[in-house]
Amino acid sequence: MHTTQQPLQSLAPSNCPTKCDTPCASSTSEGYHGSHWGQLLLWWLIIAVIVWIILYAVNPTWVQITDSEGDATGERDFGKLLVLSVIISVIIVLLLFLLWSTWSSAY
Repeated sequence: MHTTQQPLQSLAPSNCPTKCDTPCASSTSEGYHGSHWGQLLLWWLIIAVIVWIILYAVNPTWVQITDSEGDATGERDFGKLLVLSVIISVIIVLLLFLLWSTWSSAY
């Protein structure tokens, strides 16, 4: 078995960039403080589904259909269930976003 030892740089293609002494600006996230709306929307959707499932399972009186006297009938009102799960999930996501913003700016 015959092996020839060549320097590793000679094995690299000729169009490879050389290593910089200082890191390039595009390789760091410095100066980029995006709001990540996609992640926020995804978290809102996940939390809305979880809140909807919890409200559906617990069936509190404020998501039930009321009769003419205003008493809960025991049947779920899916309109109320949807609206309340959206409102509750928006509040939860806003609180999480505010906490995350506070913690990330502290460091």
